[in-house]
Amino acid sequence: MSSTFVAWPDTSGQPPPSGEPPYRSAPWLLGRHPRLAELVARVPDMVVVDDDGPWLDVEALATAIDEHDQFTEAWHDYTHHRPALADDAAHDRWVARGPRTTVEATVFGQLSSTEQTRLRLLAMFATAPVAIRIGDIARFDPSGQALLADWCQAVQAL
Repeated sequence: MSSTFVAWPDTSGQPPPSGEPPYRSAPWLLGRHPRLAELVARVPDMVVVDDDGPWLDVEALATAIDEHDQFTEAWHDYTHHRPALADDAAHDRWVARGPRTTVEATVFGQLSSTEQTRLRLLAMFATAPVAIRIGDIARFDPSGQALLADWCQAVQAL
C-alpha cells in the first residue's frame, strides 16, 4: 500500500471536531490545509482510500516519525563511536553495518525541517507521543502559522 495525494473535503467553513477522538481532527486539518495533504501523501502508507473515502492512519504517521527520530539518534551514536572510513569499499561496509530504518521513516527524514514539523503537528492526534520543539514552530512562515492556529483550535475543541 502507498500513499497518494487525496483532495480532502474542504473543511474551511467548519469548526474543528468537538468531543471526538483526537484522530478525527486530522482530516479536518487536511481539509483546511492542502499543502499538509501534499506532505502526508509523500510518506508511504499513511493515506488509505476505501469505500468510505480517504482516511489518514495517524498512528502509522506517529510511528514513522518515532522511527525516524530513533534512527537519527542511533546513526549519531554509530558515527560517534565508529568514525567513517575513507576507503570506498570500507566505507560501504561501514554504512552497511550501521543502523537501519523503515522506508516511511526514511521518506519522512528527506522532508525539510519545517515540513517535518507540519507532519509532527498532524501526528500529535495519534495516541503515540510525538516529539516537537518550540524552535521548530517558531520558524513557521505565514501558512505554517495558520496551520498552527488551526491546530490549536482543534486541540482546544477536544
